[in-house]
Amino acid sequence: MRRHWYSRQAAPVVEPAIPEPPSPYNAMGRARCQGVGCSSQGGLPCAYVDRRGRACPTSWCPSHRCVLDNAIYCALHGATVGGLQWDYGDSAHPDVDNAIPALVTWISRIAEDDIVATLRSICSERAEVLVSDPVRQVLLGVERERSWERAWKTCSFVGVSARVAIAIEEANPQCVLVKVNSKVVAHIPAPEQRVGTEPRAAEVEDIFRDLVMPVALALDFWQQGKPIEAEVMGRAQDL
Repeated sequence: MRRHWYSRQAAPVVEPAIPEPPSPYNAMGRARCQGVGCSSQGGLPCAYVDRRGRACPTSWCPSHRCVLDNAIYCALHGATVGGLQWDYGDSAHPDVDNAIPALVTWISRIAEDDIVATLRSICSERAEVLVSDPVRQVLLGVERERSWERAWKTCSFVGVSARVAIAIEEANPQCVLVKVNSKVVAHIPAPEQRVGTEPRAAEVEDIFRDLVMPVALALDFWQQGKPIEAEVMGRAQDL
């Protein structure tokens, strides 16, 4: 009598599906949102942590949060982190209550198209390339005073030819410095803090007149080999 052996195959193991985490754009929390006039209790905390290890204490609902790299931020720190980012990593995060880097970013975004257009024409004439730097902390003078600036520059194979920067010093946050080749060509009052909002038409016009025009004049004088400090500021104010 023959015996037949049958092998019983084990049932396939089905791994339980792991639910995907909710998107930071619509994830809900349990904190009160700090948005103006918002009564939502679905806020999640701002992810910003400064160089001292202090976290932003605010929370934000989906309608009022800013999301960068899948992290939730308030409008102020979203602008701060967005302005600091560049291809080689983030620079040191400023203090949690320091609004200057975000303000530099906000002003720079208004003026950037015009500044870049002027520098691109210079690059075309001189066969150079345009380099855009993020907002960075700069230490000035012997006392190492902190300043935050955003810069654009034209570069050849031997180095930087022309450089434009928008800067605000921590010791004087009410004043925006406009620099061309490290020379201050204009001082303008810092605009009202409106980080996270679209600029008004009047603000765009003021920044064009007070910031972009001195830059264009300074670069024109630089190309002609003329001094650019007092002459530029005087001509810009007359226009």
